[in-house]
Amino acid sequence: MSVPANNPATALPIWATLRAVLGLCWVHRMVALRYASAPVGLLVLADIGGTLAGIDIMNANGWIAGVSAAALIVFAPLTVAWYRLVVFGPADIARRPLLVFGNAEWRLVGLNVKLALAILGMGAVGALVVFAGLAVIATNGSEQGAKVATVVLAVPVGVAVFYGLTRLSVALAYAAADTPITLCQAIVLTRGCAGRLTVLHALVALAAGILSAASSAMVDALGTALGYSAESATGGWALVVSSVATVFSIAYLLFATALFGLAYRRIERGEAGPPVVEIPNLPHVDVGGEVQRAIGYIDKLRSEGSKATIADFRALFDRFGGSFPLPEGARITPVDAGGVPAAWIDGPWSDQAAVRVPVVLYFHGGGFSVGGITSHRRAAADIGRDAGARVLLVDYRLAPEHPFPAAVRDCAAAYRWLIGQGVPAERIVFAGDSAGGNLVVTTMLEARAAGLPRPAAGVCLSPWVDLACTGATYDTNKAEDPIGSRQGLREAAAIYLAGADAGDPLASPIHGELSGLPPLLIQAGSREVLLDDARALGAAAGRAGVAVRLEIWPGMIHNWQMLADLLSDGVRANTRIGGYVRLHTDGLM
Repeated sequence: MSVPANNPATALPIWATLRAVLGLCWVHRMVALRYASAPVGLLVLADIGGTLAGIDIMNANGWIAGVSAAALIVFAPLTVAWYRLVVFGPADIARRPLLVFGNAEWRLVGLNVKLALAILGMGAVGALVVFAGLAVIATNGSEQGAKVATVVLAVPVGVAVFYGLTRLSVALAYAAADTPITLCQAIVLTRGCAGRLTVLHALVALAAGILSAASSAMVDALGTALGYSAESATGGWALVVSSVATVFSIAYLLFATALFGLAYRRIERGEAGPPVVEIPNLPHVDVGGEVQRAIGYIDKLRSEGSKATIADFRALFDRFGGSFPLPEGARITPVDAGGVPAAWIDGPWSDQAAVRVPVVLYFHGGGFSVGGITSHRRAAADIGRDAGARVLLVDYRLAPEHPFPAAVRDCAAAYRWLIGQGVPAERIVFAGDSAGGNLVVTTMLEARAAGLPRPAAGVCLSPWVDLACTGATYDTNKAEDPIGSRQGLREAAAIYLAGADAGDPLASPIHGELSGLPPLLIQAGSREVLLDDARALGAAAGRAGVAVRLEIWPGMIHNWQMLADLLSDGVRANTRIGGYVRLHTDGLM
């Protein structure tokens, strides 16, 4: 994974970010309570046990250190869930069982150990500096001067350690988002925002401290009224005091985690994220078995249908996509999008009255000859649900009746209509699969030529972007991917092109001038024949200076995102897409 040498776009607006941190914690307070209850409960139970055993828990921190460490380990799933809430939104953590340790949790534990060692090292060096300075002063100075010198020397050391901890902690957010980086890479990625990030962390700590102090004052006042004092607190009242401290230590961790999650988002939006990400497998998922079952399902549908004519093929494709039930509460509303048939897909996840609800403009796949609203309504609804967005699914004209460039013209017309409806371009994300992934980029090129504003981002799923079909994976993966062969795809391209040049940028966007396009997320499976198409698009966009993230999912076949009912990675992929849409449209920072 490569990391840019500098990152000038990551400066964090201090007060806006602080408001976002506190606002995020407040909006998702019930999620925080749900997950924090486990570590808080563990510590409170330890306090109860100590109290029943006659131990003065206010002055016996040593014996409880082991329990505190265990509570922090239990806190790891909360931390991962919280990071993922910031990055991917509520849909992701709604599917996370409480206290389940996966790759991200164990990475987080390992990174915390590395961070502790790094901070201990920095602290040890700082302590040596302080002690050396004090030794010099103590030989010729007064005791009062030594105390002053201690503060003068220790404060910069403490700030430096805090600064280092803050920069390194961004690595935790990347680990929780399944894009792990090294601590050295974290230092590079926070270049340009490290000072502000440190100030923000200090303000977050101050906010938690103020809340803790206010609550402690209330507890002390109540204790005094009941005849207790903080100095002599024992028994049940000591348990109350200890529990308050525990709750606010967890609150501080939540605040800090939200900050580092938002820093992750800012760095990604600052176009500094790693360009190619290999998605790790979940240890409990039998990827190979799941994929074989999915291929079996596809083969079964094929055997029950016919592809004798284009009409037969279209009916078979609609049957395939239409066989999956829609998410609960999904609504489909046909609409004329500037002369192009389309359908709004929304549900309880997208509040139409909200000012900032994102809109996904979705272009379906199907080799430019098949597919439509029926075949792709479930795929579009999944993305809309996970993004908290409304989806406009475009039913563009199909070949051979309407060859190239009819599909591009229709998609651009739908985008023009959407803007005309008052939807800001910065709230619109293009998305599409296979041939639709091609249309994501070609529609951007067409819209740019027409003088339309650029959308917020684009999402290309298993994109078919080289209609000459020149990639090596057309051969190397043909036995593993049910989509077909190089020859079959070239025949589909010939139907669409109807004699036009496959090298035309509006047909094969890898040959287009891509500079100035919005950020792109490209997802491809390692087993699919179009893997090299995805790589070629990522390379072309990267050369043009476009912020591009290419995700290669091990063991996945073409368009596995549509098979979320059969593949665990289909669910994970859609969650990441939803997070990417929010990342570029929600305006948190």
